[in-house]
Amino acid sequence: MELALKRAAGRPELAAELHTMLISSCSEIKPLLEQCWDRGDRQTLLTHVHKLNGSTRYCGVPELESCAEELEILLKRGGDEVAAGYEDLMRALERIVAKPVQFTDYIHSSTTKA
Repeated sequence: MELALKRAAGRPELAAELHTMLISSCSEIKPLLEQCWDRGDRQTLLTHVHKLNGSTRYCGVPELESCAEELEILLKRGGDEVAAGYEDLMRALERIVAKPVQFTDYIHSSTTKA
């Protein structure tokens, strides 16, 4: 959560908004990634992973950011490790959607300080 706040310039409302947008996009991108994987379409998979990787940069979600970056690198390089990277990313997506960061306390404390 601290990383999310740092990347949102200490603004909890912005951090919460960015995180909510990311969670929403994860619900949309996961089936797209699965379709690309099932079809063996690594180029389109790379395109989606690249977009996800970029969006994680603003949200302070280190596990998802790391997994997306790693899979992007693996896809560009090719090789047998791609499958493990894909599985890691899918698990990270599931975890972040299942347990999103709660900014309620931070937002409340920032509005009561004003």
